[in-house]
Amino acid sequence: LFAAWRSALEATARHNPLVIVFEDLHWSSDSLLDLAEFVMQPRGDAAVLMIVLARPELLDRRPNWGGGRLNHLAIALEPLGKNAINGLVRHLLDTDAPEVINLVAERSEGNPFYAGELVRSYLEHGSLEKLPDTVQATVLARLDLLPPGERRVLQLGSVFGRAFRASGVGALELGLDQHVLELCENLVDRDLIRPAEGDRYAFRHILIQEVAYGTLPRAERARLHAEAARWVETITPGRETALSEILAFHYRAAAMLYTALEPDSEETKRTRQQAAKWLVKAADVAVAAAATPEAVRHIRASFDYVEPDLLPRLHERIGDLTAGDSGLEEYRLALEEYKECGSPVNDQLRALAGMLMVATRWTGSVGDRPSEEWMAELRARGRGLLKQANDRYAIARFLAADAFFPFWLQGIRELTADERALAERSAHRATEIANELDDAELKSIVLDAEAGLSTSRNDWAKARETAEKRIAFEARLSLYERLDAHSMKAWMSYFMGDLEAAERDSAQMLARLLPGQAPYPALHLFVWRVLTLYTLGRWDEAVSLFWRAIEAWHDAGSHTAGYALRGFAAGLAMGRARNDSRLAGAAITAMESILTGFQVETHPHHHHAVLLDYIRGGSGLRPADPFMVGQYPWEMAELRIALACDQREDVPREILEEGLEKAIRIQVPLVEAQVRRARGLAYRDAGELSAAIAIWERAGALPYIGRGRAERGLITGDLTETEAGLAIVKKLGDVNYVDRFAARV
Repeated sequence: LFAAWRSALEATARHNPLVIVFEDLHWSSDSLLDLAEFVMQPRGDAAVLMIVLARPELLDRRPNWGGGRLNHLAIALEPLGKNAINGLVRHLLDTDAPEVINLVAERSEGNPFYAGELVRSYLEHGSLEKLPDTVQATVLARLDLLPPGERRVLQLGSVFGRAFRASGVGALELGLDQHVLELCENLVDRDLIRPAEGDRYAFRHILIQEVAYGTLPRAERARLHAEAARWVETITPGRETALSEILAFHYRAAAMLYTALEPDSEETKRTRQQAAKWLVKAADVAVAAAATPEAVRHIRASFDYVEPDLLPRLHERIGDLTAGDSGLEEYRLALEEYKECGSPVNDQLRALAGMLMVATRWTGSVGDRPSEEWMAELRARGRGLLKQANDRYAIARFLAADAFFPFWLQGIRELTADERALAERSAHRATEIANELDDAELKSIVLDAEAGLSTSRNDWAKARETAEKRIAFEARLSLYERLDAHSMKAWMSYFMGDLEAAERDSAQMLARLLPGQAPYPALHLFVWRVLTLYTLGRWDEAVSLFWRAIEAWHDAGSHTAGYALRGFAAGLAMGRARNDSRLAGAAITAMESILTGFQVETHPHHHHAVLLDYIRGGSGLRPADPFMVGQYPWEMAELRIALACDQREDVPREILEEGLEKAIRIQVPLVEAQVRRARGLAYRDAGELSAAIAIWERAGALPYIGRGRAERGLITGDLTETEAGLAIVKKLGDVNYVDRFAARV
């Protein structure tokens, strides 16, 4: 649907220049906001001007609206000045009445809508004494003067929202259907509603709809919402699924009101059942479109109306759609509730497998990292359930989750031979069942666990090969699994220094991804691509994608996304390089929020002190650096060493010596290049800089090629090479490095 809208707009713009106006966008659904953002990125040279009218509340929902997009301009509209309001009132009155003009201008406080409603109220009342004091009271006064039929149409139309159909209004009240079109036309003449296609109308302003709705008693609102839902069901046979969100909205509104007014009535029970049914159906539709945040909202809304025995399954579904601490908690609730209500062992095992999957596979999103004792207890409990289970899917899901244990253990301690053998056996058994069931999702998960075994041995090539196996049958995978497979390939390609492959594969997957879809795994793809584009020197693209990553992080609930730090750190590096305080500030805010969510004593991967120092502008390098001890995010070591070199910090001798050996051993050439650069600067060794430049040239790491050449030229006294290197850096807009370099010279 999003792609169809964008294609339609582009096709139109090829014939004539096109202006598109989104009005009152702050009132829209998240889906419509996603659509607006999507069509704001046209392809080609379409002559399109897009204007979005919205109140500042839009930025509460989308703090980075427009951020990073080319040719974007934000204009804050201040209240109209007195002269402008006077001119507007004079035009509406079509006469010069100083007393009226002055009173309206004073009371409207520069709000043109309020001024217009005050003028209309004056014209209808014929007196200044009855002018209301608020805009809501002004609208209400106008509605009170309407003939009963017209007023009733507005009330009934308001139940449907900002827009309504005349036939829908007629269906809500017997006897009104014969005159509804005539009454609607009268309301058009009074400038309260506006006609649209067919028998559709829209309130001229959302406030008119809100005031009309507010005049309905609560009991009548309940009845009318239920009637509206039933009308939608009758006129759309076969399309109920497509309209499930509308049906869920009306039945839920009716159920909330009925529950408060008459909790034990039969009508309340029937309406609650319908609300539960359509909220779950709306969630199913959202899941099919990978609109994860909306699906989760629908499921949570259904909690108040579904039967208690369905709650564990709904908690499990939310766990399936999320990750991190929230996903872990949802699976835990499902497991405990399954146990309390005596559900089959298969259900309990499936929920426990979900807990284990989040803790091991999505460990980078779990702030309160479980202890090894907790993990041992959970795995033992799962194996106890495994002996009693007979559902092949539940069994395979637990075995697959258990096979991720080596991946989870990285950086904590060395994996024993027995632990590796157990993980390999679990993966093998899970693969057999996945093949037996012909379940592509399970097969993909197990392959990912095997990739985790490879990464625990620093075998990036083998892990990438495993990701490619998943991509080979991606047509059968959910969007979550497809995103993860492509992210894994980009990740491993980056570690191998194959930036071309990381860029190409992430671009292919990104082209198929729409705003708002599957934010948890989408964020993983975004941040690896941001880092890749940064390292390639395609900074404008990287900045644009950085803002999309920030939006995905917000869509996912601003969770403890440790896996996003790499992309946000790249955004911070670009913000500082270009002296872009907005970009740097957004990166710092996100990184600090994520780090705050991690429990220092239970999660060694993110090394708070080190990363906080990086955020504050230092590399945090020290003799006993996390880079030198155990598993560590190698890309963060690369960025931190690069920062130390940029700022001419004294890199600890341990890193200069032992760090090079480790970088070669772990086979991450981009880290090796940064260590060689640090050695070249510390020892004034042009040979080490040449070795680093050779690695960067193979990878296409443009920013570092420029830095390396400028620095090598400084050491060798080759001014021409220095100028050539600085020219590369200047073209990127890296004024920070250029200024530092000039100060050093």
